[in-house]
Amino acid sequence: SINVSGNTLVSTKELLGVMALKPDSQLNSNQLRSDLEAVGKHYHEKGYWASIEPSLSEDGELTLHLVEWTVADVKISGNEKTKAQVIRRAIQTKPGDYINVNKINEDRRKIYLLGAFENVEAAVEPVPGKHEYVIDYVLTERKTGIANLSLAYSSADGLMGFIELGDQNFLGNAQTVNVKAEFAKGKSNYELGFYEPWVGKSGKTSLGFNVFSKSSEKKYTPPASEDEGDGGAGSEPDPVKYTEGRTGGDVTVGRTLSLNTKAYLRLKMDNAVTRATDPTQEGAGDIPKGGITRSLTVSAVNDTRDDLWNASSGHRLSGSVEYAGGVLGGDNAFTRVEGEGSAYYQVRDGHVLAGRLSAGFGVNPLPDQERFKLGGAETVRGYKYGDMEGDRMTLANVEYRFKITKGLQGVVFCDAGQAWNAQDSFTVDQTKIGYGVGVRVSVR
Repeated sequence: SINVSGNTLVSTKELLGVMALKPDSQLNSNQLRSDLEAVGKHYHEKGYWASIEPSLSEDGELTLHLVEWTVADVKISGNEKTKAQVIRRAIQTKPGDYINVNKINEDRRKIYLLGAFENVEAAVEPVPGKHEYVIDYVLTERKTGIANLSLAYSSADGLMGFIELGDQNFLGNAQTVNVKAEFAKGKSNYELGFYEPWVGKSGKTSLGFNVFSKSSEKKYTPPASEDEGDGGAGSEPDPVKYTEGRTGGDVTVGRTLSLNTKAYLRLKMDNAVTRATDPTQEGAGDIPKGGITRSLTVSAVNDTRDDLWNASSGHRLSGSVEYAGGVLGGDNAFTRVEGEGSAYYQVRDGHVLAGRLSAGFGVNPLPDQERFKLGGAETVRGYKYGDMEGDRMTLANVEYRFKITKGLQGVVFCDAGQAWNAQDSFTVDQTKIGYGVGVRVSVR
């Protein structure tokens, strides 16, 4: 007969099932060795570690005694700024637990997702004379402080400036705080944000808020009028200059659904006010109206990227539905749906192929300030922000990234996108394409 003892993590039936030796069969030392390896492999596949001690009685009874290894202690090293309790609350492996490699890897992922570390390793050291291991989470902190300042001057736009201050590991608590100010001729933007990744004992809930104040000068072109004396020939009126001011903020609650998946609920309020520079000008009364927008957005994100800032493998999938007006009140009512997917493939060391697909549409016509706007460094390079605008949009980006030196990366890219209104049809020939090469600098 074959007996199994000491196994609490894997059933006896499972272990006997991976063995070729059966009761009443002739004992073969080579086959026994192979079966012991199969039992050990079965444990490893489930993430556990165990020692196997076989014994054979005089009457031919084979006994496999398993010793399942446990955790003696859990240590943390390498955290100079981040508080130990911030890290430990993300670790589910505790002293006395059975060694579980899958759980240890989940711990590493959770620590990494705090956003304070560029590398998280787990060193496992045996305790002499015992069937126990000490787990040491070895951390490499990344630079989380943000300080950006730029000033420029041009004859067309005058003095332009940008300043951003923040920390993605504020006071060592893995919280994010950021302040941003931007100004240029006819434009200003001020933002303040805060994000707490851990709310409550379980750590499955996050909370964030943002407030903003924006102002920008825009132009509105009234429709051509018909002159009465020339058979209806149209005359083009002068564009109407106006200022759009926007103030508001949002509160976002996140909830972890699985290791790589989170759901979010965001409540946002945006108050837009428009004012013509010359109220007496023809068409000044027809400039886009502002109004108050109150919206609720439900979204979900699945993120398996190996690096949140410079991914070389994995994907990020997201989808959202924003509902404004109705029971929420406000002056604007609309529903906007968006989806995006990005994927990363490492061609060879230091070379990554990255792609992104994005699409969105408004169920009904979107207010001017909520319309999709493409162009610029984040969407279709080679075009200005807002060159493409509409109630619907599609976007595709492909990049080939290659490392030049530490913190310096070369990029070959191709972008394609289009935005159009609901009453218009999508046509491929109107898709805007941008391509080129660039250099990306990282100070993380």
